[in-house]
Amino acid sequence: MSFQLILAGLTALLSTVSGLGFLEIQNQADPKVTPQQQEAVSETQPSSAAATDDQDAEILPIEKEVLALVNQEREKHGLNPLQLDAAVSGAADMKSKDMRDHHYFDHQSPTYGSPFEMMKQQGIDFKAAGENIAAGQKTAEEVMDGWMNSEGHRANILNPDFTHIGIGYVQGGDYGTYWTQLFIQK
Repeated sequence: MSFQLILAGLTALLSTVSGLGFLEIQNQADPKVTPQQQEAVSETQPSSAAATDDQDAEILPIEKEVLALVNQEREKHGLNPLQLDAAVSGAADMKSKDMRDHHYFDHQSPTYGSPFEMMKQQGIDFKAAGENIAAGQKTAEEVMDGWMNSEGHRANILNPDFTHIGIGYVQGGDYGTYWTQLFIQK
């Protein structure tokens, strides 16, 4: 059984109800969002302190593969590599587990709210942030191919303003695998 990359995107600038700033949803190419598609999102806002880097962050080998593939794509486009951030990785793991455990696939979590609210709840400060999610892909290459072939997700991966990344991957649930990339600018 093969699952499609669950992606979509919109381009708009929306003010968030929570007062976190503005939510920029990228890629208006396909405004329909079905259970097999989900938009990439990013947000820009003022920030005070930034999350702390942690070189010893626990990251799965498959998440390391995604990080390497992200940075290969960024290098091809003359961009600086993203640094792994322990706190952001923890939030990405929480998001992937939340989607699996609560049987949903959406940027808006019934548990944590938006990805930006979730990061704030975890004490992560940022100037700008974005989220890519996917489900059903079995390999790092498969999920990255899907993200790079989606305008909104590609824009998050290649955003020159982002400096740090967190990656979450879990198995199980309705789709078999859940993937989350959280990007921030400190």
